[in-house]
Amino acid sequence: MKNELQKYVKGEIHYEPMLNIFFQNQRDRLQGSRKTDYYAEIGEYIWNIFKGNLPEELKFFEDMFKEKIIKKLSVFNNREQQYSSIAIHFLTSVLNGEILKKLFGDPIYHNEFGEGFDGPYDEETDEYGEPEIKESYASYFVEIEGVKFHIGYDNRGTNIEVEPNLTAEQVVTSIKKLIDMTKNIL
Repeated sequence: MKNELQKYVKGEIHYEPMLNIFFQNQRDRLQGSRKTDYYAEIGEYIWNIFKGNLPEELKFFEDMFKEKIIKKLSVFNNREQQYSSIAIHFLTSVLNGEILKKLFGDPIYHNEFGEGFDGPYDEETDEYGEPEIKESYASYFVEIEGVKFHIGYDNRGTNIEVEPNLTAEQVVTSIKKLIDMTKNIL
């Protein structure tokens, strides 16, 4: 992994933020050339594999769905937005350092980018103490379903980048596999 990081920092290899690929898709949708919202597809996949019993970090979405079902609201055109929100929250928050470590082992900690990590919170001073991790960013370079990923995190959450020139469909397939792997440890 350190070799990959060095190549990445030197510009010898490039990773595209997954967000860019999906945002391009959103622009295409607005212009009428695409119909699929890939975040919504991923969110619906998450909802279905957990059979509506979402992990603790996503319980508020579960409550939103159940509340609307119970009230029998017909404004379920927001369902796609709710699925998108589930996916975004899952990918940026549920896939945290603890989960990633269980999936892929220890990350590479480095100072190439990132804001750092928070130390323990002190209620008396209302401040965070000195962080245990001194570097500013943690990175994984992994391959899932034939797609190379750079998954990194710091105090802001998790960021996922993929090798360039992939279709949104290829990214979604590999993200679904990552979700399957995550479900097995939650």
